[in-house]
Amino acid sequence: GALRGLNDEDLLKVVVAYEPVWAIGTGRVATPEQAQEVHAFIRATAREANDAFADSLRILYGGSVKGDNAAGGYLATRHLIEQGHRRIAILEGPRKYKTLTERIEGYVRALDEAQLALDPLLMVKPIAGSPRKGYVETQELLSRPRAQWPTAIFAVSDKSALGALDALKDAIDAL
Repeated sequence: GALRGLNDEDLLKVVVAYEPVWAIGTGRVATPEQAQEVHAFIRATAREANDAFADSLRILYGGSVKGDNAAGGYLATRHLIEQGHRRIAILEGPRKYKTLTERIEGYVRALDEAQLALDPLLMVKPIAGSPRKGYVETQELLSRPRAQWPTAIFAVSDKSALGALDALKDAIDAL
């Protein structure tokens, strides 16, 4: 997965911070039982890779970060543009969450400012309810002819970003 290649010292520094998708921007919080269930799942998944890593893994449940999401989307996309990327895909997520739509607005503003067109080939119809949505959406991008591949991917959520990383790693391994 996404942590392959980290040495034991670096693995001990890993922190998994998460928030359920249904809680993003809603003010709703998980019950202690729900949080414990997710913690157990994350730790069990980590244990598949390495027992010592799973035992030392710090897992944090937290509420939404109350930042300026539009500015975050803008700055992240502008950074990619400054690095020379011109084909920046977006993994959007559900538009029912204000935090995610604000990040999309920032992405669009950065593209517009750089006079880059919003390319429908760099957008994937969001998949709702799939725990592997970022993975599946990135696979969709990579199933297209190479000339249509993005040089960077902007994911509006951590969950989508982690899925994208796993899909990219699997694609590289398959080459």
